[in-house]
Amino acid sequence: MPTSAPDCMSEVCKTIIKLRPRSALDLGAGFGKYGVLLREYMDHWWGRVEPQDWEARVDAVEVFPRYVTDLYYTVYSNVYLTDIRSFLADKARESFTYDLCYFGDVIEHFPKQEAWEVLGKIPAKYVLVQTPNFDTNPNRGALHGNEAERHLSRFYPEDFQRSGAKILCSGRLLLVLVDKEAWKCG
Repeated sequence: MPTSAPDCMSEVCKTIIKLRPRSALDLGAGFGKYGVLLREYMDHWWGRVEPQDWEARVDAVEVFPRYVTDLYYTVYSNVYLTDIRSFLADKARESFTYDLCYFGDVIEHFPKQEAWEVLGKIPAKYVLVQTPNFDTNPNRGALHGNEAERHLSRFYPEDFQRSGAKILCSGRLLLVLVDKEAWKCG
């Protein structure tokens, strides 16, 4: 579904402020809520309120065209309407690395081994991964006509801890910060 519970939102915001990224990728942008937060805490927070003064690059990748609204073209620098795997495989983008990637409520939509591979290919120094921290229905079908909404795997805090990630929030949602320089594939 193109939305998520707000449980870890304050930790996401605090992490953006702490890391001070100049570029960010919202991978699986859904409704675009985290694009707004990225823009707010990458530009507005630092006094760059007017769009012509924005310095940060905030890009979105979304596979489902019906999720894309005018909001995208307000907060994102670039919108890529494509599958995450295709985006990551695109050789034209290979040279660009982001400071931060928000990978929220997406990783569970891949089979577990493929999810680790996708995470390993994200071109960012840091990746914020958010995923349900409860047993979701593994047989849940497509929502809103979106086949990409199927839940195909489940992740636990220890999956990420073994990989060297830092747990930031562990309630109904699990939020982890992956430092790609120190990360070991799950």
